[in-house]
Amino acid sequence: LVCKLGGVPASLHALELHLQTPDTTHCGVMATASAEDGEDCHIRVEPVKTIGLILDAMAGFPTEPKIQSACCLALTNLQRGRLGAQRARRIAEAGGIEAVLMALKNNASAADVQTTGIVTLRKLVSEDAESTETFLRNGGMEALLHALGAHPGHADVAEYGLGILRPLVSHTKDMPERILSLGGTKVVLQTMQLNLARVAVQEFACDIVANLAWATEECQAQLISETGIPIVTRTLNAHFDSPNIQALSLAAVQALACNSEPSRTQFGSLGAVELICKALKKYPMEEPLQAFGLAALQSLVIDHEENTKECTRLSGIGLAQSATMTHLGNPKIQEFGGMLLDTLQPWRKKKKKQPVS
Repeated sequence: LVCKLGGVPASLHALELHLQTPDTTHCGVMATASAEDGEDCHIRVEPVKTIGLILDAMAGFPTEPKIQSACCLALTNLQRGRLGAQRARRIAEAGGIEAVLMALKNNASAADVQTTGIVTLRKLVSEDAESTETFLRNGGMEALLHALGAHPGHADVAEYGLGILRPLVSHTKDMPERILSLGGTKVVLQTMQLNLARVAVQEFACDIVANLAWATEECQAQLISETGIPIVTRTLNAHFDSPNIQALSLAAVQALACNSEPSRTQFGSLGAVELICKALKKYPMEEPLQAFGLAALQSLVIDHEENTKECTRLSGIGLAQSATMTHLGNPKIQEFGGMLLDTLQPWRKKKKKQPVS
């Protein structure tokens, strides 16, 4: 209705005339943000002019939370619809990433700004390598972890924030250590724990935990000390009907248990061996799940008598044999399935070493 009545041009005109007035600026931005949330408005609005006015409003009132939040909302809505990707690039080119990060820094205690800002950045940062560099160069990692840490139970902040963080873990070789130094491991686990029902949060978090734990021994140790093992096991148990979450959480199990005797014991005491065997049995055709599941079992049973007994009791040998026979063309399943069978059936190793007569 706003679009049909010419509300978008009127809102933009009001912004142009009254950018020095906080109340009028706020109302104008809110009207533009509301109007932008629809395909008709996406067609009618002048994107370059709109983006410029929104960014001018952000620069003019840097410590006005309601204006900053409204501007972030308007930028988010500009990225929707069939022209969304094109407009996201225009926002980034116009300095939108820097403007949103400045809003987050200048309004660190304002929940609305933190929430809308993180949601706005999700698509902006993922557009291309240049936008990622702009984000990191302007203190994006610090701002991101602060927002996640300040609002760990907010589902949208959690999903969009972890969505930004996920690809950054492997962006550079030293990124895991940087995330660790900024308290990122604790933030990720807390966010994961408080958003158990949010599927995307669990997927992103499990993948982040796995990659951090594999990156360095320090990251692995920190994740373990911050109760990462029960949190990951809880996700594995809670999302049994999601093969994708199962696969990603199994990857996290493997990463946390690898070369760590205390971790194997803790996972075993929490019933992880049984949960993994159940997943392998339920999803025999899911190749990523089978590969990560076999790898996780191997990490749990190697040099661990109790876990080995439990895995054997739960038909771990049969599950490994079935997986390797079913997925002959998958090298990871063959590798980890073979390793697990060698661990559960020590005689296999001896047989392999016997010379051929």
